[in-house]
Amino acid sequence: MLGCEIVLFPLFLVIVGLIVAFAGKTILKFIIGFGGGLLLGLFLVRLFGFASLLNPLALLVMLIGFIIGFFLSWFLFKLAVALSLAAGTTAVLASIGVMPVAMFVSLFVFIILAAVFYILAEPIVTILASLIGISLVYMGVVMIAGVFIAIVVSLILFVIVVIYRLQKKE
Repeated sequence: MLGCEIVLFPLFLVIVGLIVAFAGKTILKFIIGFGGGLLLGLFLVRLFGFASLLNPLALLVMLIGFIIGFFLSWFLFKLAVALSLAAGTTAVLASIGVMPVAMFVSLFVFIILAAVFYILAEPIVTILASLIGISLVYMGVVMIAGVFIAIVVSLILFVIVVIYRLQKKE
């Protein structure tokens, strides 16, 4: 029985890695939307004072909150990514002396960077999801076939993912 797990876990890593490499952003959008919808729906149910979800009106409030939260959460996620990256970049630029520490200049640079990072949030998430998927495939293949074959497979997968992403944009 021990030999079965030695082969199944790397295969599981390879399969999950392939799924994440090609559909990682879509999966992440769904998870974030579902979680945001549940959070907003439950928040509204509690805000309106319903004790349980057995009340039909509570279910309606939950459904409305879920739908609003589902669509609003991806926007909020991108905003959080953009603000985090902009704050970090502004702090690094100010600390290494590239930018003056004056309040107005720092705020202006922060706003510009937040807008740029908001626009780039989806490509950043797509690239990170693809790299995580390729890394999972690498870890699965290295357990089965060794480092050299894993590197070759990962590079081939990287090229395939890049071609897929470029064709998907057209």
